[in-house]
Amino acid sequence: MKRKITTELKQFKKLGQMCDFGTANRDRLAPGTPAAESLAALTTTVSDLKTATATQASLKNRLRELLRAKIDASRALREDMESIYYTAQAIARQQPGFDDKFHMSFFGDTKMLTAGRSALKDAAPVADVFVKHALPPDFLNTLKNKIQKLEQARAEYANGKTACTLGQGTLEESLAKGLAAGSAFDAIIRNTFRDDPVTLAALDDACRVPRPSAKKKQDATQTAPQTAPPSVPQPTQPPPQPQAHAQSA
Repeated sequence: MKRKITTELKQFKKLGQMCDFGTANRDRLAPGTPAAESLAALTTTVSDLKTATATQASLKNRLRELLRAKIDASRALREDMESIYYTAQAIARQQPGFDDKFHMSFFGDTKMLTAGRSALKDAAPVADVFVKHALPPDFLNTLKNKIQKLEQARAEYANGKTACTLGQGTLEESLAKGLAAGSAFDAIIRNTFRDDPVTLAALDDACRVPRPSAKKKQDATQTAPQTAPPSVPQPTQPPPQPQAHAQSA
């Protein structure tokens, strides 16, 4: 996925640079010629691509906000559910079986919503017992509100994901049109200025997209602190043993 995003970004930059080249040489393209018409088509598609790119970026930002809201709503409901379950277990020590209806799993938003709706129904007849154990008098209303907030947050997040998916499709379609227009523009301009090496060299330069990532990687390698390898102790050589000399007879 990362490679795809990087490739799309390079293609987008290349189209923008080609469009800038065409705009800078607009006065050299006679109206009604293939070159002028290809520039108009390229300009339109690049404009549409910029709009689609900005829209998709906005949708992704919004999706991140919705995800955060969903996580916050889930955490808030979980805290209430844990409090109710813990209190029910404490009450069950005095009233055995009291917590029988408060044993549902609430790991995961779907299970937690189910458990929350069940607790809302099962705790209503014995709300006064919970209140006597220091839960707020309006704990059921608070629970109901938090259930509704999580339901709403999940629905909004799902809608945001759908919008993001549709926006990505629009963006890819715009990019495909832009690439087609760019390819046609490149061919027509090269044919139009086939006897003008200076202009063709300028076009080549406009179509060149630098690779900053490679440079950044090289810079990071050069600036990274060099850590000396740990020294390995050398084995100690045993002292030389004196050689025994044969005694003369």
